[in-house]
Amino acid sequence: MNRLQGKRALITGGSRGIGAAIAKRLAADGADVAITYEKSAERAQAVVAGIEALGRRAIAIQADSADPAAVRITVNIVHPGSTDTDMNPADGEHAGAQRSRMAIPQYGKADDVAALVAFVVGPEGRSINGTGLTIDGGANA
Repeated sequence: MNRLQGKRALITGGSRGIGAAIAKRLAADGADVAITYEKSAERAQAVVAGIEALGRRAIAIQADSADPAAVRITVNIVHPGSTDTDMNPADGEHAGAQRSRMAIPQYGKADDVAALVAFVVGPEGRSINGTGLTIDGGANA
């Protein structure tokens, strides 16, 4: 699909988990993608290689996007809840407590968040501006 043909995306924290899934999804939809990573150049290069294999341009940039003094991002568009990643595994020690707060007690997948981001940045999301979107299995319902 090329619904994002000609678009460019910058994904902070794109070397793993949700960020990597978003980067790959946007590339699959036709965007060229830049990702940032803090420590793992190998993981970042694997994501870049996967994007390039789709025929898209990609670059990985080492940057600490968790440092608020270095980053001036003031609006978050997506608020993922319990998502199965290496930082918050679905079989981890806090999983039971997190599931107990969900309307549907199952962890999301990084690809679920990536699909939402792909929709918002694509032509269908043209009227979605300046808002936060929560994807959390109904924990805030």
